Amino acid sequence: MKKHILLPMLAAATIFAGCTDDIEINTVGEQSFDTRQSYLSIRNDDIPRQIIGVELNDFTCTRQVRLALTKTIDNDQQAVIEIDPQAVEEYNKANFTSYDVFPAAQASIAGNGTVQIGKWLDRSAPVDVTIDKGTLTPGSKYMLALSIKEGSTSGDVKLAPQKSTIYWLVTVGNPVPDNTKPYKTLCYVEVNRESILNVGAYTLATSGKQLFDIAVIFAANINWNYDEQRPYLKFNENVQHILSHRDKYVKPLQDKGIKVILDVLGNHDFTGVGCLGGKYAVDFADECRSAVEAYGLDGVDLDDEWSSYNPTSPVGGASGQKMGELILALRKAMPDKIVAVYNIGASISVPNIINGEAVADAVDISTYPYYGSFGTNPPFGLPKSKYAPIGVNVSTQLPYSLTYYTQTYNVNQGFGCFFVYDLTSVDRTSYLTQASNVLFGEATVLSQPLVSKDF
Repeated sequence: MKKHILLPMLAAATIFAGCTDDIEINTVGEQSFDTRQSYLSIRNDDIPRQIIGVELNDFTCTRQVRLALTKTIDNDQQAVIEIDPQAVEEYNKANFTSYDVFPAAQASIAGNGTVQIGKWLDRSAPVDVTIDKGTLTPGSKYMLALSIKEGSTSGDVKLAPQKSTIYWLVTVGNPVPDNTKPYKTLCYVEVNRESILNVGAYTLATSGKQLFDIAVIFAANINWNYDEQRPYLKFNENVQHILSHRDKYVKPLQDKGIKVILDVLGNHDFTGVGCLGGKYAVDFADECRSAVEAYGLDGVDLDDEWSSYNPTSPVGGASGQKMGELILALRKAMPDKIVAVYNIGASISVPNIINGEAVADAVDISTYPYYGSFGTNPPFGLPKSKYAPIGVNVSTQLPYSLTYYTQTYNVNQGFGCFFVYDLTSVDRTSYLTQASNVLFGEATVLSQPLVSKDF
């Protein structure tokens, strides 16, 4: 087995996460490094994780990677990045997965993979990696591995253990509109009384892009199965109806480029997202993955509310440590899906590092839960680019100025996300325009009629 294969505790990511120019060198396993030595690793340029999801919707998709050093040195360095089908086979064997290898002939690396790092620099310039769809079938999934070619580096650097390969989980799809914007926007919908389809009605007046990037189905529940002695994911009749009729309620949003995720909320027993550590975290993460895959969703949102935690219960009481373990388990179970966290309850005390893994690397977005207020301290070391410090209930809190909030916290303070709660069938274009004018320089308009819940 090659020394660059990671196993099985890799954190991973979804394509949703925001872009950054910073390269984060994960400290996992580096306690045994010789600090006098410079180690070379490969990283995705926008998402500094070892596994990411890549959606191949158009004919081609280009993303960027970099090489990074743990320590600068006083001479130029060169290495070669290569397409590595063998690494996929080894990953499958080590992680008990069965991903098909992405066809190497349909992937290319700029400059034939040769990458330079100048002296006294700790990273290379970004390198384009392009994949093309060819005749691949929409709905199919592949893994592409990009490795630093062994023997291609000089004697001044060594390959970083477990960091000389990155993996792309490539999902082949159909073309969707480009909704790329400088800020990410979420919208929670109370589906017990409102239609999730209204998320797709709000667009930007000039570009025609969707106002919202993510629609949150609020909410599924977590409960305890007494017969099987385990937590389980529970859907009430309204959530189940939406999931069972995904072609009517979910797919139309996804076809517009909107991600649809499922909120997981406590339900008045001793089980909640804040008490599942260890094997319970792994088991529940697998159940969430099964639901996401079965209903064609794009991820989950953890919401630590309405649980009656009991330290004497089979799962014990809640803690930040346990919730962090669940977050990491979800990332491993769903490497190409969104993991979001509502910043309430146990999430507030989640440690930055658990078992050597950075929790912030496993989360795509987190939201501050107290509507009409603000919180400027992202949890567990999350960067500002992934945090929404403000949120507004658009059915009741219209007096709050979205112009002030977005200008103050998003533009002036650099927070990358914004969200609203409780979107209804009442037209809120004028109110939401306050935010979109600041964030995107465009008014918000309706692109389709608003509808009421129809079941």
